[in-house]
Amino acid sequence: MLKLLNDSNLRNRDTLAEATVKLLSLLPKEMCDPVLDFMQLEETPCALKTMIVNRLSEFGEVLGTSELRDTFVPEILKLLSQDHQWRMRREIVSQIPSLTEILGDAYFMSHLLEPMKSRLDDDSEAVRKAAISVICKMTKQLKSGNEWLMSQIVPQIKARFDDAKTHYDRMVVMRLLKQVCKSSLGEAANKLYPCWVDACKNPIPNLKIAAADIYPFLFPLLDDEDKKEEAKSLLSKLIDDDDVDVAFMAKRSKESGGGGSSVVESSDVVVSSKTCEDDESKMEE
Repeated sequence: MLKLLNDSNLRNRDTLAEATVKLLSLLPKEMCDPVLDFMQLEETPCALKTMIVNRLSEFGEVLGTSELRDTFVPEILKLLSQDHQWRMRREIVSQIPSLTEILGDAYFMSHLLEPMKSRLDDDSEAVRKAAISVICKMTKQLKSGNEWLMSQIVPQIKARFDDAKTHYDRMVVMRLLKQVCKSSLGEAANKLYPCWVDACKNPIPNLKIAAADIYPFLFPLLDDEDKKEEAKSLLSKLIDDDDVDVAFMAKRSKESGGGGSSVVESSDVVVSSKTCEDDESKMEE
């Protein structure tokens, strides 16, 4: 079998590598090394690469923690920064919580945190969403997750919004704010509340649509009555917005009663054609 894994015929290699991954828990450690080689080959199908990444925790059980940490993960992180397939990058980002469970919080802070944050600027919307989701998952998973979120993530995210030169940068923050609210991370939501207020007043329709979409999830988390009154007032203004898409989303959010149960996700709504910039420059490959 090891000879076949090094066969000159690419199809033979791919087929056996796929079988190796599926039978991973039953195979000897020696079978894992060629699989890592496949990960590094440009011609290896994306589907096979993502299958391997999806089972990283099982590779850890076969290889042992030390080899997973010292050999496998560094190569996976290289792929995260270099692989042109967005599905591959998304899968790697999504595996960060599982890797942290195996390798520990300290390893996450020293080796996985920066690669994860860098994906907030990925060309693919799917990868950016995955990175946002992982940030919220890690907040709940890390022993000092809320402190980490408030000290290392939220200040950077807020500064990103305040210093943004484009609507694209602000939209990344708004998507993170929505996930923060849906994860009931109230302290972070209140810290990022000024970003939401600014988005409501921004001339870019897509930002106002995002703000209206977030409202039902944000409102129950607001920590004082002044904020709640301001939020309701801003939503009323969005309902009367000249842009039909902004007004539609704001009305749906108001109908949800602040609980988010009947609100339509922003991805389900056709965004305004009046925006001066959209995400076409950041499309999936």
